[in-house]
Amino acid sequence: MKKILSLILITVILQGSLLAQDFVLNNPVMAPDPAPFPGGTETVTFDFYVAQSSFTFSSDPLSNNYATITFSFTKLNPPSAPTGTGAALFNWVKTNNGGTGVGLVYTWTGTTKAVTMNETPPAAKYKITFTNVPITFEATRAETDVRVAGQFTDPGNAPTGAAGNNSAVIATYTTSAGVTPIRLLSFNGVKEVNKVQLNWQTSSEQDSKYFDVEFSENSNQWNLIGTVKAAGASTTQRDYVLIHNSPVNGVNYYRLKQVDINGNFSYSKIVAISFTIKGVNINAVYPNPFVNQLKIDISSDRTDNVRIQLSDNLGRVLKVQNTSIQKGVNNVWLDNLSGLAPGIYNVEVKTAYSTFRYKLKK
Repeated sequence: MKKILSLILITVILQGSLLAQDFVLNNPVMAPDPAPFPGGTETVTFDFYVAQSSFTFSSDPLSNNYATITFSFTKLNPPSAPTGTGAALFNWVKTNNGGTGVGLVYTWTGTTKAVTMNETPPAAKYKITFTNVPITFEATRAETDVRVAGQFTDPGNAPTGAAGNNSAVIATYTTSAGVTPIRLLSFNGVKEVNKVQLNWQTSSEQDSKYFDVEFSENSNQWNLIGTVKAAGASTTQRDYVLIHNSPVNGVNYYRLKQVDINGNFSYSKIVAISFTIKGVNINAVYPNPFVNQLKIDISSDRTDNVRIQLSDNLGRVLKVQNTSIQKGVNNVWLDNLSGLAPGIYNVEVKTAYSTFRYKLKK
């Protein structure tokens, strides 16, 4: 799949004259140039400086010294807050509009800390950098416009006011129309008793290889939890499913990484599923009947120790296993059971506060 991409840098458009309290976004760069589309990751970097005099920020939103800065990423999904000397002046919060395709926008908003920013020339010492920013695969080559835009609300103005704001289109990608490896119709998660079922659908695929399903507890650090083979080539709707058996107590974040046969990749939007786990609960003991193994799914709102005991129908203890469990859903296995004779067996799971008993067949 041939990638053709040009980068247009549009310099900052200042609204109003440059005063002592004016701030400037400067020298925008999006790299690499040209970049792979879709897939790969970008780095967005620019300067941020105060014009004509130093200024002391306030962290109080009612103060005239309070300021906000907003960066909107159209069809780009920045995974983490920016870094750099300029970014360190702000507290950052990420939101998204929940849209797809041309309507997909992720926004990072910074609110000022109580710090002093010194005057600096256009070769600014305050840097703001977003790294490893993937183009989402809701975006297609035919939609062309992939951009980052920034807006700053100056101190001395109401945080929601328009007067005195500096705004800019930081960078825009224009692409030539072409075939998109995959069109994602939807990606969602369904909460079950002790697991999350992740579902996604594609309307068409070309040169698609596989999907990696990634999980995070904080939407910043991601771990691979499963891989599903893609259709490769398809012009009809395809449905995919993956089960996450170990969600954590709290918010669970999921995303898809779609990889094509050329190794290019792109990410879906992030799906958040909340779990509330109270106490220690046994979600399932299976299979029943069993052969060589038993699996016990245990959910807990705390770190704890459990004692698992297997006995026959006459009450004779055959196996004892002590296990530590963590907060969230735990999968505990009893192995090497193939030597047991066919019959009825009892499983007892005991914690510091409760005991659970189950009758199984072999």
